[in-house]
Amino acid sequence: MDRLKSLSRKVAVVGVGTSAYGKFPDKDATALGVDAFLAALDDSGVSRDQIDGLVVHRAPHIQRMSEMLGLRTRYMSHPAGWGAQSGVEVIQAVAALEAGLANCIALIYADDGGSRNHVYGGPSFRKGPMQDPFEPWGYTAAVTRLAMLYRRYSHFYGTKPEQLAEIALTFRHHANLNPAAIMHSKTMTLDDYWAAPWIVEPLRRNDCCLVNDGAVCLILTRKDRAADAKKKPVYIAGFGEFEDFEEHDLLWGPDFGFSGTQRAAKQAYEMADVSHGDIDLLCAYDHFAPTIFFQLEGLGFCKQGEAPDFIAGGRIRVGGDLPINPHGGHLSESYLLGWTHHAECIRQLRGECGARQVKDAEIAQYSNPGVPMSTIIYSV
Repeated sequence: MDRLKSLSRKVAVVGVGTSAYGKFPDKDATALGVDAFLAALDDSGVSRDQIDGLVVHRAPHIQRMSEMLGLRTRYMSHPAGWGAQSGVEVIQAVAALEAGLANCIALIYADDGGSRNHVYGGPSFRKGPMQDPFEPWGYTAAVTRLAMLYRRYSHFYGTKPEQLAEIALTFRHHANLNPAAIMHSKTMTLDDYWAAPWIVEPLRRNDCCLVNDGAVCLILTRKDRAADAKKKPVYIAGFGEFEDFEEHDLLWGPDFGFSGTQRAAKQAYEMADVSHGDIDLLCAYDHFAPTIFFQLEGLGFCKQGEAPDFIAGGRIRVGGDLPINPHGGHLSESYLLGWTHHAECIRQLRGECGARQVKDAEIAQYSNPGVPMSTIIYSV
């Protein structure tokens, strides 16, 4: 832990940029990534020739992206396209910067799946029994697994349907405060929530993430270089990651990812020297609404089974004790595999979020339920 603590607040995010969110059939993922990169570059005040590290997530060709950006890099990474990678890549970028593998790294996520009608489940997505023994039984998408997992959770803890609805209603309210959100102009009442069809019971349409195009870029550098940035640097104060691919896997595990998230959180809080009461906002990966319950409990904000009561009374809304996903999250802003959650943490800590701004925000936490579980503490 001493070595990890030595990395606390040694790396800063100095630039953040996002493309528009929606469906853009005239642009591919690379073009969207360029949009986000240029926005982050302008936001940071860093010159293009200072960037010597590049991470490209989801977009198919890192070589093409680098060519389009006009970069010459000595550190590159092109991770697998799955959702948990955003936290992992930020953590690895911290290590790369501190190891001297690069001085300034641009991390880009770009996806054109909305306009290309990419399939994220169903028969055409099946991998077969040799790759996944559960798929022949109908587990052909994450939503089937989360629905079954949440049904089990409800059986143990007696969760009521309106308690789950509070998550979708809260994030839609937040999106209504966020002009960039896909659902910005689309209000939702509890009656609207009930009227939406089941996707996999007990999950309704508004319990599930959007599918859209878009891109995000973060620019990271070491603390000694961050002072020259155009805007206030936001430091990576702590992080944690854990996975044993057994009982702690959120999609299979009997404890709803509790133990694995708990281990990742313990490392992050100790590294950052913060406690739960210090967290001003939480940006939690919400591809499906029940994961918010699982993460609140695993991170230690409440005990197992208590999250449905914990979120009552507007506690997780902007203005409440622990605002969660003030941008609208995956359910109502956009679905870009957690990267928009990092962007929101940065913008909130800079005080740039207008009507959804969390008052006096100084510490923000990002969380992903896996696999692998990861969490990051950002601070000013």
